[in-house]
Amino acid sequence: MSSVTWSQVHAFRLQRHFLGQPASAGNLLDVVSATCGMQAQVMSAAQLALRTRIHGLTAPEIERALWQDRTLVKVWCMRGTLHVLSARELPLYVAALKPYRLKQEQRWMARFGVDAAAIETMADAIFTALSAAPLTRREVSQAISPRLRNDAPQIQELLEHGWGGLGKYVCLQGNLCLGPNQGQEATFVRRDQWLKDWEDIPGEMAEDLLLKHYLRAYGPATVQDFAAWAGLAVKDASRIWGRLQAEMCNVDIEGSQAAILERDLHILREAALATEDVRLLPHFDVYLLGHRSKSHLIDDAHYKRVYRAAGWISPVVLINGRIAGVWSHRQRGKTLQVSVEPFGQLSRSQRAAIESRAADVADFCAASLKLEYTGTTAKYPAN
Repeated sequence: MSSVTWSQVHAFRLQRHFLGQPASAGNLLDVVSATCGMQAQVMSAAQLALRTRIHGLTAPEIERALWQDRTLVKVWCMRGTLHVLSARELPLYVAALKPYRLKQEQRWMARFGVDAAAIETMADAIFTALSAAPLTRREVSQAISPRLRNDAPQIQELLEHGWGGLGKYVCLQGNLCLGPNQGQEATFVRRDQWLKDWEDIPGEMAEDLLLKHYLRAYGPATVQDFAAWAGLAVKDASRIWGRLQAEMCNVDIEGSQAAILERDLHILREAALATEDVRLLPHFDVYLLGHRSKSHLIDDAHYKRVYRAAGWISPVVLINGRIAGVWSHRQRGKTLQVSVEPFGQLSRSQRAAIESRAADVADFCAASLKLEYTGTTAKYPAN
């Protein structure tokens, strides 16, 4: 078994996430594919996550790829959360996760007295409602209410408390995507009308490909990490993991064991951190969500500052692959106010790097930068 250091692991993962060396312009699809998508329940955060990884990327480029070219797609996916994925890879994600995620959604709806027949009625009603044109959440609810009152009355309470979870079920079936906003409201579209060139992938093949994608981006990892990332039960993740054993090898990371694709082992061994790699990651950045345990990223004393209640993930200052603080931003007119709260003292060079990253965020927002440090360690930089 090969032995590697956490420094090598951080360097490997930063490289795979285009955080050690961001991609050049024009590589949007490659970055989204290589990172297994961007979490996107806050779309502005997903845009910032992509800008962090791609030099000079603009919001209109992302919007164009989503709503005009349709080379990117926004859907519910891993862990039942919204993601931006490569459209050409959506069949893979649907086939790999569909049987597991649908069962989880069925169990959730069963707690409200909704049986399998009602769920299928609801799914068919939504699919039919979207036949003519994209619809907002409110428009879909209005369109399907009459049928649900007649054929699935037990689902009405869920409809009244929020349609999103119901739309998620149809999305996880592979039949629905999010469309462009109408004002402040999201729209929903039928996948078969929105995306072309769909080709189904056999389930086991898709599961194996998903695990390979995951290990390329987040390895070395354990089966528990894979389960947590994908939103699977460990027993289901273990079945997929077992089929790929011949292509994986174990490594020892300073006393902890994890697996990596065998073809990536030499890259991991040669991985090395830059003298000082500093990044500002936004809310819900996927780099922070790839593993069950977060001890490789953050000290226990600061854990709840980042991984907050209700699944909220704070924006973080990342230095050499570990979380060194949190940050926030607020735009007022043409000024972007960025506040950074470090968890410990920062060197002058680290502060200079943070200022450079914050200036890039301001540039993305078409604003001038006003940067401040807060907290007990803010005033006195280390030499």
